[in-house]
Parts: sequence; structure tokens; C-alpha cells
Amino acid sequence: AAFQPDVGESLFSLTGNAPAPWINVLEDGRTLPDRAHGLAHGYADCDEATRVACIDRLRPQVPRPFTEPIERAAWHDIPSTYVICTQDASLPPSVQRNVFAPRATSSVELDASHAPMHAQPARVAALLAK
Repeated sequence: AAFQPDVGESLFSLTGNAPAPWINVLEDGRTLPDRAHGLAHGYADCDEATRVACIDRLRPQVPRPFTEPIERAAWHDIPSTYVICTQDASLPPSVQRNVFAPRATSSVELDASHAPMHAQPARVAALLAK
């Protein structure tokens, strides 16, 4: 449920040079996900306490990680597994499946929203252990 850019790409270049509609751009240029979107969609399959705890930990981010093209894509040299989250309302599963998963060595689908590490920690840990 993540971007997997190639050399010369940035996160924004992959999204039309703009943040997702649920990302707020603050006056100083930093970004912060919309709290309501996160509670309803980003952590949709987590229990209420986990959803609130995750949202409460979010902090504004500087734009550089979103706007600067990467110079090296580690997935070219390091085997990787892309986790497609089939219930993701933040990064459409079709984009995950058709754009990013083919860049990985392998992929797996989880019936999860955007944050499977919080909703299905044992399953994600098992994937990491492989």
C-alpha cells in the first residue's frame, strides 16, 4: 500500500504533481493527512483505539520527500515484496496492483486498508520474516 518509485520519479510526479485530495498542505508548505480521512479510511480495519492512536501520532512533513525525484531505486538490486491492500481507500488497489507490484520481486494481497502493519501485525510480521 505504498509508492515504489523508479529512478527519476517522485511521489508527486506519480500523482500528477499534487498531493492526494486527503493530504492538507499547510501554510508553510508542509503536508499533513486529513484526520477524518485517516480515521475513516487509512486505518479503517483497525479498532477504534488503534485508529485514534495512529492519527494522533501524525505530524506535518516537509515537502522534499514527496517532490524530489529519487536517484536510486533499491528494488532494482534488493529483492522486495509488494503488499497490495485490497481495501485501501488512500492508494487504489488497482494502482498498487498494476503500477507498483510489478516492480517488486513478488507481491501478496491482504484484505486490509492502508495500514496493515496496525490492523494485521502478525501477518505483516510473518511476511517480513520470510
